[in-house]
Amino acid sequence: MLAAAAITLVKDPTQRAGRPLPSTASDKKGWIVRAAGLNAIGLRGATSLVPATESNLQDQRQEVRYSMAAAVIHLTDLNARRAAPVRRASAKPAHKKQGLTTR
Repeated sequence: MLAAAAITLVKDPTQRAGRPLPSTASDKKGWIVRAAGLNAIGLRGATSLVPATESNLQDQRQEVRYSMAAAVIHLTDLNARRAAPVRRASAKPAHKKQGLTTR
């Protein structure tokens, strides 16, 4: 139930919805809940929640460690994209080759 709730919170854009994710990611009862919480953190783009979940890199279950690593990689990529300058398409029309016509 907690795993499903964590994934549901991904779709909620409010900052308040992200608050329970670190505790979900550190749930002691089930590795599936921890992995789902980490997945939700990554999908939300919640870079501010990563420090609270770093201990998951030492989790006994490799699924949780991989989920944590995937979240960190995804969030790092998102930050790089946000920092990169936006390229805009040229306003000039493309040149047509002379001598070629289409009918």
